[in-house]
Amino acid sequence: MKIYTVGSLRRPEVEDLSNAMRQWGYEVFDEWRAAGPRADDEWRDYFKRNGMTFRDALRSPFVHHILDFDKSWIDWADVVVVYGPAGLSSAVEMFYASTQGKTPVLYLDADPERWDAMLLLIPDMQVVYGHEELENVLSQLSPISTPAPSAPLESSESAST
Repeated sequence: MKIYTVGSLRRPEVEDLSNAMRQWGYEVFDEWRAAGPRADDEWRDYFKRNGMTFRDALRSPFVHHILDFDKSWIDWADVVVVYGPAGLSSAVEMFYASTQGKTPVLYLDADPERWDAMLLLIPDMQVVYGHEELENVLSQLSPISTPAPSAPLESSESAST
């Protein structure tokens, strides 16, 4: 089964959760984390330095590239696991995944400090506490056959053949 992991770039526990799911035998995508813990701040600061608003930034090719990248991996996945508590984009990603027939799972270590009833608008969302519950829920799900997104650049070998 293919899993797309979502969570804060600033929480190293997200990567630990991805690695645990790999150990359980799942194919997990979390390479978006390679951008580093300040990636969201950096692109915001870049656009602000260049006199652009949030609305301007949302129209930029750079931001659309980020969106297309993340969306392609959500489309690839059978399950989207969000390590909560997490921000607005995580809820949006869970909602999008659910509209595409994916299973959205909110993973929590404990009850969050701030509770949000609006998460109930995410169809079929499951809330799990800890590794044991997550492993149990994942073991009961069936994979969906979806190919991986294609690489945006061809290697020099494949381009010359």
